[in-house]
Amino acid sequence: MMSPLKILRYIAAYTGFMMLGISQVQAVTLLSEDFEGSAAQIAARWPGQSYCCFPNTGGPFNIVTSPVMSGSQSLRYNYTGTQADSPPQGGGHAEWDYHHGAREIWLTWYSYMEPGFKTAGGVHSGANELLSVATKSLYSYMYSPSTGSTHGWVFHYFYGGRQLTLSAQGIKDHKGPNGPGTGTAIPYDTENMWQNIQSYNQPDGQWVGYEARFKLNTPGHADGIYELYITPVSAGTPTFLAARHANREFVDAANSGQMPGDSYWYRTKIYRQDGRGSLYIDNITVTTTRFGILGGVPRDTTAPNVPAGLTAK
Repeated sequence: MMSPLKILRYIAAYTGFMMLGISQVQAVTLLSEDFEGSAAQIAARWPGQSYCCFPNTGGPFNIVTSPVMSGSQSLRYNYTGTQADSPPQGGGHAEWDYHHGAREIWLTWYSYMEPGFKTAGGVHSGANELLSVATKSLYSYMYSPSTGSTHGWVFHYFYGGRQLTLSAQGIKDHKGPNGPGTGTAIPYDTENMWQNIQSYNQPDGQWVGYEARFKLNTPGHADGIYELYITPVSAGTPTFLAARHANREFVDAANSGQMPGDSYWYRTKIYRQDGRGSLYIDNITVTTTRFGILGGVPRDTTAPNVPAGLTAK
């Protein structure tokens, strides 16, 4: 049964689409998590766990009653250091699979950093600390039916600051970890996809809505897209486009090689790595069309486009 919040969000989304004269085409919700219910009920929705009793009290993740974006609970990431510490700190994950064959997904979530939260790679309090990989929280994975295995993944992270970045690993047309001209051999390597439209550093003590669009290319064509939209919810600021990486060839033309052409999105992973302090997330959704922040049509300040998977009437 849907919670009253979810019912209101779906009504808002439907009303907004109708006001725009837009109807949804084959819109599918692959994952919806508001972290409501008991710990056992939440754990049952995330079967791929790296340790006992997710989300247990005192572990990598905790269910808390404050702060919350909506409802009565959210999920706390408890960051205690980095892999470079002695003993190493970090680790812990839970996974949710959805085999639907979706080649385009929208990952939407809300994030809140406690005051003083420290990201990896930064210089804090006058000392070099947390010089490790990155502060990570959410992964998305691809699966190939022809091979029966995972091929490639992406994750959002913070490093050296508060600007959310996407790292795409194993993609065919990668442009090097730091962009074009880095001398990294193509194909199949890592690329960091920065906020190249409008940069934003997540502040302390505020809820921020993120919408990430992952569209795999048509095999043999460079028409893949990654986009990141940001809504500073607590600040009351309209949604804006922060990153857009278009005309990309993420997967191969054939069902062979490292990135088979028949790959699709199939897994979301909650993952904790490298940081110090508490980061909270709430209301994660994975959908095949744009769902929007707060369940309504996003207040996007960029030039209007019909969202992918929708047909104008």
